[in-house]
Amino acid sequence: MRTDTPIELAYARAYALLRAAGASDQATFDIVFARAHGELLALFPEQQAQIVEVLLQFARHLGRAAAWREIGAAAHQQIA
Repeated sequence: MRTDTPIELAYARAYALLRAAGASDQATFDIVFARAHGELLALFPEQQAQIVEVLLQFARHLGRAAAWREIGAAAHQQIA
């Protein structure tokens, strides 16, 4: 039997939040995205680049990536 790791559980929660906000307007989705990002960073600050990538993949999957491309690029520049 497989047990999910803490980061897998956190990603599942973030995805559920984003999916729930998927049918809402862009402003609401942006707020939820920022909240999910902040929660993941608070739990796993050493994985900032991976968190941004995963959240961008989630947003793309939900058809909401356009607004977050610039944020992802800016986050990667801060890390580098």
